[in-house]
Amino acid sequence: MKALFLIIGFLLLHPKLLWSQQLPFKASAEYEAKVDLSFKHKPGQNIDTFTYTDEKKKPDGPVAYLVIHFKLLVSNNEVKLRIIQGATSKLEKIKTGEVKKIEMGFVDDLKEAGTPLQLVLLDDKKNAISQILISIDKDGTFLMNGEKQGQF
Repeated sequence: MKALFLIIGFLLLHPKLLWSQQLPFKASAEYEAKVDLSFKHKPGQNIDTFTYTDEKKKPDGPVAYLVIHFKLLVSNNEVKLRIIQGATSKLEKIKTGEVKKIEMGFVDDLKEAGTPLQLVLLDDKKNAISQILISIDKDGTFLMNGEKQGQF
């Protein structure tokens, strides 16, 4: 019985395991996802370029930071959006035409980690209807639902 609770708890903490393969992809004509690339200093970044260290060299200047502006154009009874990236998950209400700002993070970190961003669209009873997968490969290829959209 205790093992059953552990398994259920694990699946609830990792909803990506429940949805990633069974859910259909949202049609690209039914949403808009705009890339907003800005440059920021990383927290803990070594700005003093005269310090010598044996550690991996940290960037001296601002680094590319990726934000996605997501807009639902057509709703198929989808009223909630679950944003899943790695072990973090956030649930928000969404309306047609409303723009959601989704911060993905620093591009070089996203390339290394290879952690996709999963957007799961839900109905009012929190049943998953469709999904959108956004990822960056190690070579910088930017993918949405497995289709190449560009390269960083």
